[in-house]
Amino acid sequence: MSIQHGRQQFLNHIVNAGVGLPEAERRPPDTPHELPTPPSSIPRLVVNRRGRPPSVCSAFDGKVACQGIFTTIIITSPNMDYIPQYPVERQVVPTYTDGRWGLHEYSRCPQVLLSDVWHVACIPRRPSPPELPTVLWENLSVHTHWRIDPRTGVAGLGFILPDVQEDLLEAVRMTRLRLTEVVDGPPESLEYGKYLLMVLSQAVERMEKMPSSAQSAVVVAAHIQRLCLEAEGLRTYMRVVYPRLIGSADYRHDVLPVLGAFVQEGTTAQACTKAGLPVWLLQPLTPSVNIWKVVDPEPLPFGLSEEQCNPPLMHDTSIMSGVVNLTNNWVRDASLRVSKLVAGSRLPTLAPSDVQSILATRDDVHPVKRPKAVDSRREYTHLGMKPLSRSSGETDKERGRKGSTPRGNQDGQVTLPPGGAAGQPMGGHSSPKPAASAEPPQPARFFMQSPFYSIPPHWMRALQSASPVPRSAAQALYFYPPPFLLDTVCPEAPAPELVDANITVRQDAKVVRYLHNLVRIRRFCRARLFNASMSNHPLTITEWRTALFGDYNAALRQGPGTRAAPEQKTRGRRRLEERNGIGRLFGQVALLPPYAADMVPHLGDIDATRETVRTNTLVRSWLLWESHEINFRCEVMALDTLLVQRANWTELERWERERDVSGIWGEPSSLMSVLPPDALPESTHLWGSMATPSWWTSITALCRFIRIVSRWPECPPLLLEATERVAEWDEDDFFELLNACTSFYVDTFVSVYRRLPLPPIPVPV
Repeated sequence: MSIQHGRQQFLNHIVNAGVGLPEAERRPPDTPHELPTPPSSIPRLVVNRRGRPPSVCSAFDGKVACQGIFTTIIITSPNMDYIPQYPVERQVVPTYTDGRWGLHEYSRCPQVLLSDVWHVACIPRRPSPPELPTVLWENLSVHTHWRIDPRTGVAGLGFILPDVQEDLLEAVRMTRLRLTEVVDGPPESLEYGKYLLMVLSQAVERMEKMPSSAQSAVVVAAHIQRLCLEAEGLRTYMRVVYPRLIGSADYRHDVLPVLGAFVQEGTTAQACTKAGLPVWLLQPLTPSVNIWKVVDPEPLPFGLSEEQCNPPLMHDTSIMSGVVNLTNNWVRDASLRVSKLVAGSRLPTLAPSDVQSILATRDDVHPVKRPKAVDSRREYTHLGMKPLSRSSGETDKERGRKGSTPRGNQDGQVTLPPGGAAGQPMGGHSSPKPAASAEPPQPARFFMQSPFYSIPPHWMRALQSASPVPRSAAQALYFYPPPFLLDTVCPEAPAPELVDANITVRQDAKVVRYLHNLVRIRRFCRARLFNASMSNHPLTITEWRTALFGDYNAALRQGPGTRAAPEQKTRGRRRLEERNGIGRLFGQVALLPPYAADMVPHLGDIDATRETVRTNTLVRSWLLWESHEINFRCEVMALDTLLVQRANWTELERWERERDVSGIWGEPSSLMSVLPPDALPESTHLWGSMATPSWWTSITALCRFIRIVSRWPECPPLLLEATERVAEWDEDDFFELLNACTSFYVDTFVSVYRRLPLPPIPVPV
């Protein structure tokens, strides 16, 4: 059962416990309450029972009672000594500066009970370390729980404090452990638990990897708290409350330390009372209701912020795409809506010919008039690159040799061109060196082995077979600085002593400057991948070369002279626009000063002076590994998005697919995992980056990759049938499938994007 199907079943499993107050008693949001009858005829709530009340009374009676915002309706509780404020449904649910929703914060305040979200009423009220750590109830503040990160290069961006992050990560680890150990429960609840853990992974990776403003960081951290508490409520429901509800035993005197809920129907109040859930019943004020004590509604839990932040969250009670919409559906769709807003990650897809100016100048920014509600139904574009078109002026013969870019059929299915993945490879079976008089080979189209690292053999064979790639009119795009700009040599940074004579060593006098400046800008290059305000589209090789060079004084550059030829003027203007665009991006958005040889950025614990970058081989190896790893992960995700995902997919379906794809390079998590840890990992055990993989320890990783590519068009039958007989694999089977899967991926990528993909490489030692 998929997560989407399980959640839909969970949402549709409804026997409504009451869909709202009577029309005369419903209070429109943000409008004064109009009395239905003259003041003299309004019933008055009074105590009509004396003495000490029972510990738990009848579900229809009140140990305590209040009228609150109502006139002819009262709120009573048979098993609690207080009454919380009633969460009136609103058109806009405001977000407060602590990242919570005030009275509508379902992880801290009781909400109206809906029959398909009983687990919300089972969320614990207070900490119980170590299983329920205190950090889940901590009131986060932009002033005390966040600090700016100057290494990002963008003013005003930072992270939640490391010690708070550490506590939250430990809480998440405990939440996962406690929820996954539950194997018995309603099937729809078990599936919803998988959904919660998937969304939790997205929020955690965003907190760890993406620098953001103080308010955004606090909202993400508060959502992690919320999801952990909801998961604990789901665990309590499956293990404790659900068996009580379906059993015959009476647990009314064993009231659970959970939030409880407001109910609007008597039989539901009886069920909650019997199960030991705190309950508050909305019922008409009549003399037959036994009342022992009249109280005022309790204020918000201590410490919850009452200061609103912007933007608020739009809650439209009539429209909610992809989620069942009923009265009081805020609790039902809150986690999905907010997860989409604060943890959903998207990058725009831009064709190379459509790349516009990278950044509008600051004078183009319109002043903010007033905060607007964020409509969570807005469309998001996904991480990806559009396939490249054929070169202009190609003959029919050339088109037949090169094939065409993938096209969508009537069902939206992408078809690969002839000579692509399942046909003859785009290039020959070897990579001969070009003649001395030929144009210098371009690493984007011609496989060239680096003198600084080794590519795993199966990747090398696949890349050599696809090389050279025919020239395309459009420029190649990369998500991160490509490694072939970083593995050249110069007199002050020569090649390693032991270099294979067959390896072509390329020269570039600026390579030390490139490496030194990349140490400084790498955090910004990572951060912009998921931040549309930083112009996060992939860049061309020329743009990355300009970014690495580090001259960001865009205003000082002028166009070609008036005497230049028309072709030179056009080419000169284009290059000028590219350089100035990069200057605006890195100099005005990132606020990075131009490169200076005496700067000392940090790479982990390394103080990266220019001399250190020149002499310390680990610095170059680290940067090369990161370049390969980020580009590889982004390229796999982009290609899978193009070939598999559909425009009518829901967010849950996209997240589930992204989780599966991320399993290629680690434990399945989310789209954000395309960014590896900022620190260099100790080792890599995945099949894709090991020169001589230990096949018996790499079966899981290879199976994940095969399952991903098996949904791509023209997948070879060998791969389609492979995962059905995993138990029968031997070493020969493993390496046969490894080579087949790698070759299919490389050929498919080349047929779509008209350049060679970047493979993963081993982590430097």
